[in-house]
Amino acid sequence: MAEHKAPTAVTIAPLEEKSAFASFVDRWWKPATLVALALTGYLLWQQKTALDAGKAESTAWSELMAKAPESPMTGLPSAESSVLVGVATDHKATSAAAWALYLAAVNAYEAKDYVAATTALDQLASEHPKHPLVVDAYSFGEGDAKVSKPLATLLRERIKGVSDWRTANQDQFINPEPPADAPRIAITTDKGVIEVALYTDKAPKHAQNFLKHVNEGYYNGTKFHRIAAGFMIQGGDPNTKADSGKDASTWGQGGPDYKVDREETGLKHFEGYLAAAKMGADVQSSGSQFYITVADANHLDAGYVVFGKVTAGFNIAKDISKAELATGTMDRPAAPVTLISMAKL
Repeated sequence: MAEHKAPTAVTIAPLEEKSAFASFVDRWWKPATLVALALTGYLLWQQKTALDAGKAESTAWSELMAKAPESPMTGLPSAESSVLVGVATDHKATSAAAWALYLAAVNAYEAKDYVAATTALDQLASEHPKHPLVVDAYSFGEGDAKVSKPLATLLRERIKGVSDWRTANQDQFINPEPPADAPRIAITTDKGVIEVALYTDKAPKHAQNFLKHVNEGYYNGTKFHRIAAGFMIQGGDPNTKADSGKDASTWGQGGPDYKVDREETGLKHFEGYLAAAKMGADVQSSGSQFYITVADANHLDAGYVVFGKVTAGFNIAKDISKAELATGTMDRPAAPVTLISMAKL
């Protein structure tokens, strides 16, 4: 059984002190996933380059690359787990199938669908028992902490560890519900309707400011000018209106001539929550800009204010986050989705 040395992981120092919860997230989820993804990407492209030019192999790899385009966040192939499993099933006899199943497990793990992730790994072990992902050991760590295991085994153990931890600590992954009489807002976009409920009890200043803009039609015609798959969608900038006279270089800089004081709410950035954007190192929130999380983003807990929860249409927000980006940009959509109107339900 071959043993390989994994590439050295790069650690980026945090810019600010994290909460204990956020530190756990940063320490165990993101770094572990990024290390696995970096090694996965290296091996995936290495194997693809060395492929036999046979028609079946070529077709399988072409379909895999087409259905799992490069993620702007990681630079690696990314798609829904079910799509990748479908590629593996359709091209079972090719080397691409094993990689499709492994990537399906990685993507399901990132989406916190641990059952789908484990199922994909089971299929990988069953259908490709001699594949390097299943049998070749790779070394991680140094000294007494060094381990040498196949990538599929390491990923399986990571999935189980995180799943078990989350099950044992469910109370840390739940925000309280908005009040029973919380204002509910329908955000109508040209892709569908997203409904949110506001935390008037925990973030009254932010909730009332948002309601004020809704009632005045301030957001009508604005766009979701910033998106990131697996993170969030951001909107609320009047500079993005078609009749604003502002070009895209100013998007993200607009708003009213005031800001909103920070509120200590105790609410965390889990997926499907509404929060206030802010500029750079500002302590105060933007007077109008907001974002909706499409995945957990607990690294923002210490600096940003959550003031609402998505109660319907979360799939719309998630779809918006996956749109094509404008050439040469990191997070500006090529065809920004418009907020047609907002109304209190």
